[in-house]
Amino acid sequence: MTAGWTIGQLAKAVDGNVPTVRYYERLKLLSPSTRRPLRYRVYEEE
Repeated sequence: MTAGWTIGQLAKAVDGNVPTVRYYERLKLLSPSTRRPLRYRVYEEE
């Protein structure tokens, strides 16, 4: 299993929500570092 945060964990950590994280992805302000087999986004601390 890859280390990192799922989109839900990231949203909770920044006191936000999943749609906001996806919005930031669309604006190219944020991008997942990898995807798990079932297309789960995985974010690494940078």
